Amino acid sequence: MEIGYKIRQLREERKISQEELAHLLGVTQATISNIESGKSKPDIYLMDTIAKNFDKDIYDFLTEDRVIINHADNQSIAYNEGVVNMISEKLIEQYEKRIEELTRRISELESKK
Repeated sequence: MEIGYKIRQLREERKISQEELAHLLGVTQATISNIESGKSKPDIYLMDTIAKNFDKDIYDFLTEDRVIINHADNQSIAYNEGVVNMISEKLIEQYEKRIEELTRRISELESKK
């Protein structure tokens, strides 16, 4: 089953329009349409956001699919045929760095109150 099909099923089960889902994810309705129709695949960041919005694990969308995951470091492409490759260490480091930046920014804003 394709990722786009799974996303569409979940969206329809929850009675959410493409426009509403796009707004929740910070993308355009056309992006959702292209993903659901199989014209494009979400990147790992968008896929993570989609999974969180549907209270699912990202791997729920990937099982049984042949998916190409282009890691953020652009050094490797992984093919999923029932086995999901872990997110690269570099991507984890980027997430951790971004969390630190956002935490500092929140502290700055709170101190200005």
